[in-house]
Amino acid sequence: MGKKGGLCVKPFHNIRLSEPAVLLSALIGELPQTIALVLSFMEPNKSSVILEGLPLDQRADVIRRISIMGTVDSDTVREIERSLELKMAGGTSYERLGGVESAVEILNLMEPGSQRGTIEELEDCDPELAEDIKKKLFVFEDCVMISDHHIGKVRMELEPGDLEVALIDVDSEVQDKFLSGLSGGARDSVRRNMMKRGEVNLREVEAAQNRILDVVKRLEVRGEIEIPKPGVDEYVKYDGGSADGNSEGVLEKLRRKIGGLS
Repeated sequence: MGKKGGLCVKPFHNIRLSEPAVLLSALIGELPQTIALVLSFMEPNKSSVILEGLPLDQRADVIRRISIMGTVDSDTVREIERSLELKMAGGTSYERLGGVESAVEILNLMEPGSQRGTIEELEDCDPELAEDIKKKLFVFEDCVMISDHHIGKVRMELEPGDLEVALIDVDSEVQDKFLSGLSGGARDSVRRNMMKRGEVNLREVEAAQNRILDVVKRLEVRGEIEIPKPGVDEYVKYDGGSADGNSEGVLEKLRRKIGGLS
């Protein structure tokens, strides 16, 4: 931590104030470990934009390095900062950077398709780390953690037909969450439309789920909804759901995830 005009200045102060597109241009061609260090100092929303701008194979390497990064001495930080033509005064302290939680926060802000591609690449080079990250990522089934009121806001933003397609391949607990707040007639209508579709290509289902996740993340960024984070002391309440007995699996997964028992 350096000082500037008598005030403490965080490393990469100038780069954190720059636009993501400018930073991406500056980082293209840099080593993955350099990019990982820089992104670790930035706000996750900017890091996610830059990560999506990198080649797919490089994204996984950068996420892996962020996840396993520990302490980095200030001399190294200053050297990298100078190489990017930024100004900073540094001391001799150590900075704690990265970690799995930092990687997860960045990935959660990426477009779902880019997120999935990055994870798939990571599975090839570090399966154990990929599995650890996947346990902490916010996925479609985790929408059961969102309050009914906020789910209503999500539902209002959806494209016609996306909900009935997205719910075809999920447990009844997830279906009940998205249909909560609807009248009995409206719920029946959604379920009838799901039945009428018959067999649906799994890619279409995943695409609809990804579009809903985009809405969820967009509303969270705008501060219109809140998403309980895995590992935080939050609880889910099961209020009956459907009578087909398929809800328990989702609830158990959430209890393990929220309670840190994964």
